[in-house]
Amino acid sequence: MFRVKIKYIIQVFIALPIAWGNIHAGSAYLVNSTNDSVSVLDTDTMQLITTISVGSFPYDLTVSPDGSTVYVTNIDDDSISIIDTVTNTVVKTISSMGDWPLDIVVHPDGSRLYVTNNGSYSVAVIDTETYELLASIDQFLYPEKLEILPDGNMLYVTEYNLDEIRVVALDTTTYEIVWRVDVGRIPLYLLDTNISKNNREDRKITHHLYGGNNEH
Repeated sequence: MFRVKIKYIIQVFIALPIAWGNIHAGSAYLVNSTNDSVSVLDTDTMQLITTISVGSFPYDLTVSPDGSTVYVTNIDDDSISIIDTVTNTVVKTISSMGDWPLDIVVHPDGSRLYVTNNGSYSVAVIDTETYELLASIDQFLYPEKLEILPDGNMLYVTEYNLDEIRVVALDTTTYEIVWRVDVGRIPLYLLDTNISKNNREDRKITHHLYGGNNEH
């Protein structure tokens, strides 16, 4: 566990996305929320390769670390469509293990999926081999976006409603919340780990996130 202090406050704007994309091996996968599909584009020619039908109102997608699989969240039917990137077809559809699935990320080792189920105030952890639920973490208020560290040890979750925004850090081994930061409705707090109580490696985290020197 590392410690943080608030360093800057900036203004941000929030908008509901209509499409999310991810790129693998020369192909870009784009979610088409309004027509329940995923488009596959050739990134060299920017030509459409194919369109894949998925669940109802797809919202987000992620690609497995080995590039073999695309996972798509579908809001209206609380499902995840699993796409084989060789055939560009849906090979399986599973439950999102909650209501109103939004964001989805895969662990860097490819073993687990993390899904924000906004309607059930939870984050689901799903085994990518068996597609069974490993954990449902229900300590959230309208969870939305997810980011996972490259080493897979920490998952960051944003919570948002009309009154406040929070950023939550979750230990991916114990599923315990390490820290939670209230950032209000509009301000975004940038966190500085370069403080004396942290070890040498943790003090570098801010630099990798934001760049610049020690003062900016």
